[in-house]
Amino acid sequence: MPTTRLSSVQEVSHRLPSTASTPSPQYQNLFSERLNSSHDTFLSCLGSFIGRLHLQSPYSIDGLLTIQQPVNALRELLVVVEAAPAE
Repeated sequence: MPTTRLSSVQEVSHRLPSTASTPSPQYQNLFSERLNSSHDTFLSCLGSFIGRLHLQSPYSIDGLLTIQQPVNALRELLVVVEAAPAE
């Protein structure tokens, strides 16, 4: 999934003006929105994952999907965090 990660970082970073030493308020708002959304998605998937672990047997067919969802959500959250403006 490195390709997805790189394209997501480029998607966020292309919006930062190259001439500014500090990110614009508009960019900071965009970053905050993406961070909040990614964080919420990750927490939701993690909560769902924990709940499913309690309800399912460890040999369930849905086990792989149950694990993949929070992992993918965490990857997206980390892409946003890595693209954070340096202060």
